[in-house]
Amino acid sequence: MERIWPFQRGPSGLLSGAEPFTLGNGSAGCLLVHGFTSTPYDVHACGEYLAAQGIAVEGILLAGHGTCPEDLAETRLTNWLQSIRDGYARLAQRCDRVFGLGISLSGNFLLTLAPLLPFTGLILIGTPLKFRHERAYRAAYRVLRALGKQYQKKWYLEHLDASIRSQRPTYDRFPLACVQDCMTAIAWSKENLPRIRCPILILQSTTDHAVDERTITEFRTRLASTDITVHWFPNRYHVLVIDRGAEPVFHTIAHFIQTRATESIPQRDVPLPFVQPVGSLAS
Repeated sequence: MERIWPFQRGPSGLLSGAEPFTLGNGSAGCLLVHGFTSTPYDVHACGEYLAAQGIAVEGILLAGHGTCPEDLAETRLTNWLQSIRDGYARLAQRCDRVFGLGISLSGNFLLTLAPLLPFTGLILIGTPLKFRHERAYRAAYRVLRALGKQYQKKWYLEHLDASIRSQRPTYDRFPLACVQDCMTAIAWSKENLPRIRCPILILQSTTDHAVDERTITEFRTRLASTDITVHWFPNRYHVLVIDRGAEPVFHTIAHFIQTRATESIPQRDVPLPFVQPVGSLAS
């Protein structure tokens, strides 16, 4: 299959700016996980801010990302989760306390892994448990698959300032073959909420195009954690860390890590068996 993508490739073969990164040193570290179809570019500025505050940072690249959508179509949830587990292992060698930060669906990936990995705390940015217009999206998905369509253009990129969008190495379309695995991650993360006890920071835009506000209520009522903090940011893009005026977001994240870094490391829960997800979208 011919692979066409407008961004230039760097020496690594990845899209320029999409490279994973390691920054800073400290007893507390933060694993930065970019969103689905995106790259570490989205969390790099946040990583630089945290490193300047004495926090070790590991910005990972999820499997199938940073190259072209066709590569992503060949990966599944187990691959993305393994990327996170590998990044956690690297950061845990450098730090006594490991926090996880997830953007959108990668927050669901972290929640899926939380019973297995002793995170000191989790930062969830625009992480969905329920989508806006979810029934319409599910119906559209079924129609597109029935028509044999393989990719869907990401219309919501228009919500981001054009000058920022033009510099951001992210896929402009996503493979429909991956949708079931994304929904599986959301389902698994929901199931895990009563088992997650570490401190949680939830950052959410008041104008998020994707996340239904009832997601926040579900987090508050179903998480086992007794330390849940929610911050709302007005008139921001879904990916808060790349929009204009992101420094208050960075400051909120750094403050959360610094104040919770003295907490004891949460104990592992009984591990879940990670098998290839094969579920289908429910109606």
